[in-house]
Amino acid sequence: MRSDDKPSPTKVRATPRVAAMDPHIHTDYSDGQTTVAEAVDVARSRNLGLAICDHNEIRGAIALWQVEDLVSIPAIEIGSAERIEFLLYFRRPEQLEEYFIRHVEPYKKSRFYAKLNRSFELLIPAAKESGAVVCLPHPFAPGWKNFNYNRGRKQKMMTPEFMEHIDLIEVINSHMSDGRNFKAFMLSEILDKAVSAGSDAHRKSEIGAAYLSFGRELDVDEIFDLLRGRIKVGSESRYRFTRTLGTSRGVIVDHLNLYFRKSHQTQWMIPYEEEKEWDSTKPDRRRGSDRRRLRTNSK
Repeated sequence: MRSDDKPSPTKVRATPRVAAMDPHIHTDYSDGQTTVAEAVDVARSRNLGLAICDHNEIRGAIALWQVEDLVSIPAIEIGSAERIEFLLYFRRPEQLEEYFIRHVEPYKKSRFYAKLNRSFELLIPAAKESGAVVCLPHPFAPGWKNFNYNRGRKQKMMTPEFMEHIDLIEVINSHMSDGRNFKAFMLSEILDKAVSAGSDAHRKSEIGAAYLSFGRELDVDEIFDLLRGRIKVGSESRYRFTRTLGTSRGVIVDHLNLYFRKSHQTQWMIPYEEEKEWDSTKPDRRRGSDRRRLRTNSK
């Protein structure tokens, strides 16, 4: 070999970086209509990071991670036996795969994708041991996904021992109304939790309907570190939330006066008190349209 025939240095691929990320989308590996390829197209066209959070399924998240020019976080949305859902974010796909094999796949129910045959009291601590960042998504969604849907479930979640495992509250979800998102924001304040936002996209057109904007370009490790941090709405280094149709943050000031009225607080966050009697002839604040007011006993 001649002295001038030196091997060329190996070309190092530039680490992809993005200034914004949608950390909550679904694909056709669970209940979405979007393929991974379609999600990749949107991410490339908008220079947007993504986290595929399929229900109790990781094939989409792993496939997205393997696309080298994109920023993605390995993730999953799990549904517990109590029918409450959590988003789990991992730094590396190996952590996600190990957690899935040990704690999700053996407990999957073939007929109902969103529910595992295992309690969140076991699923979430195991996720934390595996290095996950845990997010409580759409806490005031309609029906059984609602944080207040089941009294016993809520009491188990609200224990200090369990709540220390929750890192983030999803305070903007593009499928939720501004009112429901506002309640999620106030829940994050009450529990002193960091916040997140995502589209919860089930169709290609919905990807990026809500996302996190970082103000500068970050790689995947920097974004994961932000998710692990204590970034709060209103802080100097906050996440900026964006929706394509209006902004939920715009209603927060309008709702603050309502929140500080005791009557408004009792509609959604007052503790349940089993020992007190309830007047069945009046609306019940505990049960949506069938709410009944607490009857005060002056005798």
